[in-house]
Amino acid sequence: MSVPADPFISQGARDSLRALAERSMLSTCNIHRYTPGPPNPDNSPGDQIESVQTGIPCRFSEGLLRGVETLVELRITGEARYSLRLPLGTDVRDSDVIEIGGRRYEIMADTIGRTQTTSINLSLHLLT
Repeated sequence: MSVPADPFISQGARDSLRALAERSMLSTCNIHRYTPGPPNPDNSPGDQIESVQTGIPCRFSEGLLRGVETLVELRITGEARYSLRLPLGTDVRDSDVIEIGGRRYEIMADTIGRTQTTSINLSLHLLT
């Protein structure tokens, strides 16, 4: 029994699915990246430098995807997780902060670098 060279969908079908995924991205977001600045004269760490990519097309799901229960002051509280899809090839790292509608989100998980995907899927947690 021979194994096909490419067991997944064809490149043309993948490109069509990616285009369809990008057409569904009706919102925009900003990606903030913090990098350490040069050291101070006393050799202490320098202030962080922020770079911002603006107007990145995205699809944001503002629903509760997975709750995490924690005991806070004798009460069980939930922690909301949000989902964000970005076009493939977007310069995003798991250490970046995503801003959507004035609120900032931390990336909790991602699909960066996975094969056979039509978009980058990020799981987010609300910061502010």
